[in-house]
Amino acid sequence: GNVYYTRVYVTADPANLTTAAWDFDICVQSQPVNDECTGAVTLTPGTACVNTAGTLDLATANAATPLGCFAAGTYYDVWYKFVAVSSTETITLSSLGANFTAPRIQVYSGSCAGLVSVSCASGTSLTQTGLTPGNTYYVRVANFNVNPSGFGTVADFSICITTKAPPVNDACGAATLLASGITCNSVTSNIQFATSAAPAGSCGGATLTTTYDIWFRFIATSST
Repeated sequence: GNVYYTRVYVTADPANLTTAAWDFDICVQSQPVNDECTGAVTLTPGTACVNTAGTLDLATANAATPLGCFAAGTYYDVWYKFVAVSSTETITLSSLGANFTAPRIQVYSGSCAGLVSVSCASGTSLTQTGLTPGNTYYVRVANFNVNPSGFGTVADFSICITTKAPPVNDACGAATLLASGITCNSVTSNIQFATSAAPAGSCGGATLTTTYDIWFRFIATSST
């Protein structure tokens, strides 16, 4: 928030040469807003990749971050966070700048004040299973051991998080119709990537808590 002044000067009289000989460009660059965990940029998982532009230019090395599954070393990193909508999410980096040569992706649970390493990947993609839908997770994107900072787009990248679409009959209102017959006419189905629900009541003497479910319906043609 403070104002600072920059003085540009030479020691020779600039009037002695043509104007173009004394021209120059100037810019001011700052650290990324998500240089630390507390400034993590929110990403929203989707069934298709929707890229968010990022950069490691002027990102600092965060030595205090738990290494977890990564080897010791220097990681020039920035941070993202997302709320899981499925138990499986895929983080993908693309359009890496020329200086972003050793990409690392790490997923954490917990909070910035108490990060718990979940998994790591060396490269541009990480598919994480076993997530709890509704929980917030942190993503650390880093370049290993080499500072990628530089002019232009050499430290830039894009990032997205994709999730598998739930089954079409994931909700009761979209229940698949089964036809009742005197013989069994099976309908092939799959419960993978179903979202979680918390049904009321109990079944078979057990109290139900969170379940991952899909739905079917039928029109009765007999009392049994």
